[in-house]
Order: sequence, then C-alpha cells, then structure tokens
Amino acid sequence: MPVTVSLGTKAIQGTVVPSVFGDGTNDKFGLVVIPTTRVFIAGVFVIVVITTFWVGARHSNWFRDNLLPQLAPAQQTYSLGRWQMAFWFTLIFTSFVALGVVLWAVPTISAQALALMGISAATGGGAIWVDDKKDSPADKANRGLQALGLSTYADVTRVTREIAERQAQLQTNPPPNPSVVQQLGLGIQDRQLLLRAYEDNIKPFVSDGWLKDLTTDLNGGTLHRWQAFIWTWVLGAVFLIGVYINLAMPQFDMSLLALMGISSAGYVGFKYPEQQQ
Repeated sequence: MPVTVSLGTKAIQGTVVPSVFGDGTNDKFGLVVIPTTRVFIAGVFVIVVITTFWVGARHSNWFRDNLLPQLAPAQQTYSLGRWQMAFWFTLIFTSFVALGVVLWAVPTISAQALALMGISAATGGGAIWVDDKKDSPADKANRGLQALGLSTYADVTRVTREIAERQAQLQTNPPPNPSVVQQLGLGIQDRQLLLRAYEDNIKPFVSDGWLKDLTTDLNGGTLHRWQAFIWTWVLGAVFLIGVYINLAMPQFDMSLLALMGISSAGYVGFKYPEQQQ
C-alpha cells in the first residue's frame, strides 16, 4: 500500500505545506499490511499452547511441589516458584512464535525477556533447594506414612485394589467357607484402617486450589507470597502490552527487573522458615 508520511512543514513561496518523506522525486514508500490470516494463525497457536500447557498441568505435577509422594498428582499443592517459571516460559514462547508468524521474520528476544526467564528459573530452583534442605511438616507426615508401609502413591492404590479384590471374593457364588470369610474380612478391615490413617495424615497437605496454594502456607496468607504473585501478574501485563503495541519483545526498565528480582529473592528467603502447605 503506497503512502506518504509528513515529517513536519516547510514554506514554499510563502505558503506552509507539509514536508513529506523523501526528496520530492520519490516521496512515497510501501506500507505492508499484515494479512488477517497470519494474525488468525498466531492467535490460534497461542490459544492451543496455553490450553494444552495449563489445562494439562492441572492433572500432572508440572507446577506442583510433590513434597508428599503418597499424594496423587492432582492432589499435590501448587508451587509458586514453578508456576512463575511456567508463566514466563509460556508468555515469552507464545510471544516469540506469534511475532514470527505475524511479521514473517525471526523476532529478537530482548535481554529483558532473558532476564525474566532467568529470574523465574532461579526462583523455582531456589524454592526447590529450600524445600529439600528444611525439615517441614510434610517431611514428618512422609516419615509417618512410610512407617505404615506407604512410600508412594502406588502403595496407596495397591491397598485400595487389595480391598476391592477381597470384597469381590466375598461376593462369589458359592461364597467361601467361614474361615476364609473371616480371613478376608480381617484383611479388608486392616486395609481400611490403614487408608483411614493415610487420609488423616495427608489432610493438611492436599491442594486447596491454585490461588490459595500459591499465596498461603499452613498458617494462612503470607505477604512475601502475595508480593511475588502480584508483581508477576503486573509485569506479565506490561510485557503483553509491549508486544501488542510495538510488535516486538519489550524493553523493560532495569528498575522493573530489579523489582522482580527483589520480590523473587524475598519469596525464596522467607520460604525457609515458613510452614509448608
């Protein structure tokens, strides 16, 4: 699309006229209009990646602490550090591919984007290191369940399966003799008591939902978690607005990056004395 761009005004024979781009002989240039098809493809890609990555994570331990191996993956509490890593990876990756599709060129990843991914990776790694070093209530519950013979979630499913198998044997036709019935009944009772003790031990460590897991520990809401959580969303919004307006990876002010780093460092530092949910 040929267009003319005015860069100011100039006087010609006493009349003020626009001063256009060029030297007067070739004062037009081509404005490339981004095809709607590219924008649509980029939008579909972003939706597919976000849906696959985040919906799939609800039923896995990608974003979860896995501090109590006896819990099912869907019951593990969400990790703020891992969530931050996934948040910035999704944001930067989808922005990179979407810009590539829209502009039909390889976009440049800004130093600020790399710094954000580095900060989030350091936060996630630091949180995992702290969880590994400290003796939390989850560690005590883990030792208690191991003493009961439940070391992993596979052990829990095995006990549940054994109960179902014995109940099926009791319902066979003809029924087993009285001594076998008594033996099967005692086996079922023992395993049911074991599962009851299991439920009592895991109750404080089962996920209460994404938002509550990220912003609380066993004592309730914590300031350092809320601070890291809110600033992540704020900088994420600034990042997306920059990509949309400039069609390029945004250039953050170093003060914003320092703010993100301080917030993440505060989360990792305060994580050591906190109670682990």
